Amino acid sequence: MTTPAELRIQDPVLTNLAQGYYNNELVCEALMPVVQIGKEGGKIPKFGRQAFFLPSTIRELRGSSNRLTPEGVDVISVELDEHDIEYPIDYRENHEASYPLKQYALSVTQDILALGREIKVAELAQNPANYVPENVVSLEGAKKFSNKKSNPLEIFEDGIYTISASIGLKPNVCVISSDVWKVLKENEVILERIKYTRTGILTPEIFAELIAVDKVKIGEAVNTPKKGDPKLEKIWQNTVVLAYVSPKATNNKGSIFDPSYGYTVRRNNGLFVDLYIENGGKIEVVRCTDINRPYILGKSAGYLIKDCL
Repeated sequence: MTTPAELRIQDPVLTNLAQGYYNNELVCEALMPVVQIGKEGGKIPKFGRQAFFLPSTIRELRGSSNRLTPEGVDVISVELDEHDIEYPIDYRENHEASYPLKQYALSVTQDILALGREIKVAELAQNPANYVPENVVSLEGAKKFSNKKSNPLEIFEDGIYTISASIGLKPNVCVISSDVWKVLKENEVILERIKYTRTGILTPEIFAELIAVDKVKIGEAVNTPKKGDPKLEKIWQNTVVLAYVSPKATNNKGSIFDPSYGYTVRRNNGLFVDLYIENGGKIEVVRCTDINRPYILGKSAGYLIKDCL
């Protein structure tokens, strides 16, 4: 007799689609891009300030070679989690559907898994304990962005300078929660600065140019905190995160050894889609699995602005 386990078949087409999936509405992979490791557990490097500095490689004529001074490398233990979600397709639904149901099922399951990654990254990034103390600022009084006459550009400049002075590199990613972004678009200082540019309306692209950061992303995602509760809550709230993220990782060429603010660590081939049959062949189940966990690895490479409103 054939067991259910023997009927499970990994689908290479759906797996490739899943691995190429990207949701522009989410910001987790801009802040903590995916890199892969060989196993579900082990040790990976934690990046101190020295990891970001590039030493001189110039050798004078007849001079000695440039030798690195070995330093203790800090490591952290990682333990990845398996996340999976499945979608059943009845043979009657598949027969009547005017669109490819398997791809629809993949899209639904991928959205759920991606939202889970977004929630975990937001929890880590919005926790002040995950930063060095000098890289966290809590706004008070007239400095809060909800004050239309405040000068947010000074606050952002302070954060950019703090990271640059600490690791020798400027942050290249900025994540702004949607409630903060809403008030920034009405800020008088910012509007005065951009009133002669384009339409005079603040966009993430214009703001990126304004603060000289490569990428500005707005945290818009929502989630239901409790099962069965229809109320939706914002995942990113009242916060801004500046970070230096390895440019290699954003092109899917990253390595866990490239210094960066953080990564979503995934097991090699840990994202895959398989299919199996139920109910005597009348139901085909599309299941997506993702073995991963996000980690902040470079505390000095991030800057948290909290209590913005």
